Amino acid sequence: MVMPYTTLAQLAKEFKTDRSNLRKYLLKKGFKFDTIRVKETSNQKNLALSEKETKRARELRISDGYTVKEVD
Repeated sequence: MVMPYTTLAQLAKEFKTDRSNLRKYLLKKGFKFDTIRVKETSNQKNLALSEKETKRARELRISDGYTVKEVD
């Protein structure tokens, strides 16, 4: 099953950076986070982006000169 959201932790792993810096970077670029609960963190709240916003974040990161490696 594919999740309709990507958590900030998943995206940070994909971008090879830490969550805090990625959060600040995306906030500066105008992204809005949703709060979701996921099983992997014992149903604690997590910041996440929708599929559409995740795709936009990847494209933005590439256009800024960073490498992006998709993680399954």
